[in-house]
Amino acid sequence: MELESSKVIEAFEKVLRELIDLAPAILISLLIFSAFLVIIKFMNKAIRSLLRHAGFDKLLEKVVGRPPITLETLTIILVDTGLIILAITIILTLFAPSFTESYHMYLSYLLRIFSTIVLTILTFFWIEALVNRIRAETKIRAFASLLVFLLVLAFIIDITALSESVKSWLVFGIALGIGFSIGIFALWYFLHDYIETYLRSR
Repeated sequence: MELESSKVIEAFEKVLRELIDLAPAILISLLIFSAFLVIIKFMNKAIRSLLRHAGFDKLLEKVVGRPPITLETLTIILVDTGLIILAITIILTLFAPSFTESYHMYLSYLLRIFSTIVLTILTFFWIEALVNRIRAETKIRAFASLLVFLLVLAFIIDITALSESVKSWLVFGIALGIGFSIGIFALWYFLHDYIETYLRSR
């Protein structure tokens, strides 16, 4: 029993010593993070004030309709995310440089997923806004849906674990398909009256 108790005490002392050694790093990390939180708070206020004064959201709503996420909110999310990433990067670089490479690898992948989500939302919104703006008929809406699907598929392929060569060929094929689709659609949209007249006359 005494041997087990001594082992427990030794383990506790070891953990305590490690915590004491890490205390300065933890304290400085908390100070850095707190400083960035203060910066984020002031940046958010400045961005809100600037964008509301400029009236970009109202202008955007008048031109293309109400977006799923306002420009103000999107800007704040991007700025806050960037500052938080910067704070974590500084802390890791100072106190855990051995994890920096792994951190950058995972961060790169997470940012690609995040950018894919943002681009998907924006693509849906802009194409839907364009279709609603021109009061498109069913055929145009169907084409717009196909275009959105192909674009989103290209975004998703970029974050998959496929090899670079496979990704390149898939994205090239999708880009080619989008190009041909737009070309054929434009030909039909602008010249369909002439084409129908020509076909009827034969």
